[in-house]
Amino acid sequence: MTEMCWWSPGLGDMAVSNTIGSNVFDILVGLGIPWGLQTMVISYGSTVKINSRGLVYSVVLLLGSVALTVLGIHLNKWRLDRKLGIYVLVLYAIFLCFSIMIEFNVFTFVNLPMCREDD
Repeated sequence: MTEMCWWSPGLGDMAVSNTIGSNVFDILVGLGIPWGLQTMVISYGSTVKINSRGLVYSVVLLLGSVALTVLGIHLNKWRLDRKLGIYVLVLYAIFLCFSIMIEFNVFTFVNLPMCREDD
């Protein structure tokens, strides 16, 4: 008798592709379309001014997380199991912590300080 699984065989490839492809999609499409519309449709020939100096750090962090994900999958012999799932969740938590710290100017000054509301 074979053991019934709650996942469908063969869908692990799709999950790994999604973890890698979504970061690339976010960078290329999420930034490319708005900037392209600004320079081609709204104000033809204009330039886009980026007001967040943390963008470079965020892109490096995204690409680093993709590299560490692929490295983790390779070190796990290209098998998707509980150990790899925990690794990817921990990696995502670290990514979120670093992203938040970058936006709150913990490492370097990238954003203007937030205004305080006096009640």
